[in-house]
Amino acid sequence: MPANLTYVITGGCGFLGSHLVRMLLERDEHIRELRVVDKTVNECVTPCEKVHVYEADIRSKERMSEICSGADVIIHAASLIDVPDGTFTQEELWDVNVRGTENLLNCCLATDVKCLVYTSSVDAFGPNWRGDPLEDGVEESPYDRTHLSSAYGTSKMAAESLVLEFNGRTTKDGGKLRTCALRPPHIYGEGSKLDLSFVKLSKLGTRISSPDVKARQAYVGNVALAHLLAADKLVSPDGIACGRVYNIHDDTPITNYQDFFEYLCPDVKIHEKMILPLWLLYFIAGIFGSLRLLLKPFCNFVPPLSRAPLLACNTTFYLNCAKARKDLGYSPIYAWEQSRQRTADWIEKQLTE
Repeated sequence: MPANLTYVITGGCGFLGSHLVRMLLERDEHIRELRVVDKTVNECVTPCEKVHVYEADIRSKERMSEICSGADVIIHAASLIDVPDGTFTQEELWDVNVRGTENLLNCCLATDVKCLVYTSSVDAFGPNWRGDPLEDGVEESPYDRTHLSSAYGTSKMAAESLVLEFNGRTTKDGGKLRTCALRPPHIYGEGSKLDLSFVKLSKLGTRISSPDVKARQAYVGNVALAHLLAADKLVSPDGIACGRVYNIHDDTPITNYQDFFEYLCPDVKIHEKMILPLWLLYFIAGIFGSLRLLLKPFCNFVPPLSRAPLLACNTTFYLNCAKARKDLGYSPIYAWEQSRQRTADWIEKQLTE
């Protein structure tokens, strides 16, 4: 790991961001300064001589330029995640995930920051609106991404494209900006409020996804490691990661989305058969979608069932990370059983408090 660098972590008080912060602090001797940025600051990290915490919105040009000034590496993990589907409007997702990312990239150019690693998502690649399957896909796999299944995925695809387009652009002082993007699948681990919500819902046992459908998950510690390795490669002279996107996963078993939560909580037992035929679930989701449109002028109605997550959990779709292993030297440091146990212990503690 290159020494004496200043890092900026956006979304640094969030789930992935807080793990990135902890992992960087474990390598304290390599860090000149760590700037943790989040729109809502919590007690995820204690400020000290090397660590500074900033409450800021990534859409603010003035504020982010001030924070980024003098930094060497930005790891951009801040994002709106639309779960449950419909929590945010398309406009809100685009404003934060795309315009916010573009603002941060322009701040890099204006303040002479040389490296940016972006947290993209498997959703930026698929599945598409038709639910075309893809097994063990690579970064260059031919896949129709014209219409992705969710507004979130569309916003992440657009932001990812911006990040790669900015690679090689000239900064204010004549340097070159180096960028890359990482595409993790669903990230699980201790601290994930999303996992906790999924476990609580899964305890009902209701199956809405075919047991034959498979997907990948990845442990947060391994995803955080991939980000630090990508940053190392951007800083290094060879520049092998510059302008590239990398799929990220680990040895977590490839399994059904709902069945996965049986691994994390012994109280979760998903029914073997779907609660209703898939066509009927889509029909119900369509009714809720129409209702959301009708209510849009008055409120943001969040439907209990919608087409995008229904399609995602009924489409076999997962990617291969051989390219990250080769270019970044990525090799997960947390094995599946360790990742599972750490997550399960955290979930059990949350459920008993």
